[in-house]
Amino acid sequence: VFLSACVGVAIHPQDAADADTLLQRADNAMRDAQSRGGGFRFYSAATDAAAARKLKLEHMLHEALETGALAVAYQPIVDTVRRQTIGAEALLRWPQAEGAAIAPAQFVPIAEEAGLMDRIGEHVLEHACRQLALWRAAGHSLSRICVNVSRAQLMGSCLAARAARWLRGHSL
Repeated sequence: VFLSACVGVAIHPQDAADADTLLQRADNAMRDAQSRGGGFRFYSAATDAAAARKLKLEHMLHEALETGALAVAYQPIVDTVRRQTIGAEALLRWPQAEGAAIAPAQFVPIAEEAGLMDRIGEHVLEHACRQLALWRAAGHSLSRICVNVSRAQLMGSCLAARAARWLRGHSL
């Protein structure tokens, strides 16, 4: 058994004057320690800023799922011997209004912590199956489409059934 501890430290009176704020700031420091894989962290103003950014991203991610703002891009898989595209990898993207995008490395860990990976995975799987069916209907002879799945999806009991449903639904 391997154990680790995550400890957040806030000091009275420089970090907070009242007990509630002091506990909240110690909790933010502890969450910062968790996000770094363990150990302990002292509270700092940057800890609050990071917690606020994370909370904002989580809120935006919920909205993106509701509004369909998450996009799926496709990376070709090429058989270099035959010089032929044989498939594609479905990649989740989160474009923003100003033309930039939020990187998966920023939002996927937040989605995992917030329990959103099942919904996001369903979104990607459905889009990937639909796109493969469209490519095949257009005459492209693609043999596969790859979809990345999270640990949470692998540990859940629904992945195979969901994949089968989308594959059947798109005659794949």
